[in-house]
Amino acid sequence: MQTWVDLKFADGEYRFFLGPAQIAELEKKCDAGIGRIYGRTLAGRYGTGDDEVMPDQGDYRFSELREIVRQGLIGGAQGVVDGDEVQVSSIRANELVERYVLSRRGRITLRALWALAASILFALIEGYDPDPKAEPGSDPATPTTGSTTPEP
Repeated sequence: MQTWVDLKFADGEYRFFLGPAQIAELEKKCDAGIGRIYGRTLAGRYGTGDDEVMPDQGDYRFSELREIVRQGLIGGAQGVVDGDEVQVSSIRANELVERYVLSRRGRITLRALWALAASILFALIEGYDPDPKAEPGSDPATPTTGSTTPEP
């Protein structure tokens, strides 16, 4: 069971993982437990497709979505940009969030941010097994044998 997820974001594909330190920071910044944050983030989401989202039932907070992504980047600590592996420090995570979540240029939609945060939390709380039927190289997530920490 895997508890991190590799997703397209910003200028590449990044690993998102919430370890104990990131969960503690997220709870502190959001003034809520991880279960409450997860519940608010998933409210109004009934799947991953656009037709499975009920925006009027959403209970997420922008500040929480932003922080989930930032902490996920810090915990994941890596990505691939233009075919090159990159390391993600807290400084780089802040830069990515500033440029692609907070700025007016290059900003992702709120719906896309909501889906990204939900995917990060879902991987942490529910875990998942990468699709074994995916085309080789189409799912960069690495299957594990019982490990729940990201591979270096």
